[in-house]
Amino acid sequence: MNTESVSFRMSRVYKGEALMVINNKLDRKNGLMTINQETFVQEGNKKPEVFKERWTMQIYSADELKSILKRNGFETLGQYGMDGSKRGGISILTVARKL
Repeated sequence: MNTESVSFRMSRVYKGEALMVINNKLDRKNGLMTINQETFVQEGNKKPEVFKERWTMQIYSADELKSILKRNGFETLGQYGMDGSKRGGISILTVARKL
């Protein structure tokens, strides 16, 4: 995906008592992901409580992250998918050590 901005939404239900709705917006041009999260918690027939959160994260490509680490005195030992595989994905785990 090389689009400048991508939005996506997901929902999860936890034990029939909580619903989490997450709306994300990925701005590739500026390297930012904005997360809007609403969690609805309901006990029995009571009125649901609503918890709203919003935050923005700076995101980096694998190569950008390697470069940042190198400039700051680290050696990249490996980059992995979040499942431990060598393949990449939208989320990566980077292992590095201080030189």
